[in-house]
Amino acid sequence: MKHKFWVIILTCIVAFVALTICFKELFSVKDITVTYTVKDEDCVEEVVSLLDKYRGKFMLFLNTEKIKEDITADRYLKVSGVKKVYPNEIVVSLEERTERFY
Repeated sequence: MKHKFWVIILTCIVAFVALTICFKELFSVKDITVTYTVKDEDCVEEVVSLLDKYRGKFMLFLNTEKIKEDITADRYLKVSGVKKVYPNEIVVSLEERTERFY
């Protein structure tokens, strides 16, 4: 009886570890798509290089607001949307900021 209990516990632990590894591999960011309506494509290249740090991150705990803040800091771009497309893609839509006063 003692051994049956330990076999069940070890089986549960092994199953949990296996499922965690599968979910991590399945739901990690592999593709980043940037759609934009911007005249200057150099800014977009900077954003794409900035978004590369999110490659391989776990999608379920990825904060889209943090991605928006990273992109809009000191740039002339406006983020119109950041979407998580499950299982492994992030779609970022960019627009050019318009000045209020000319």
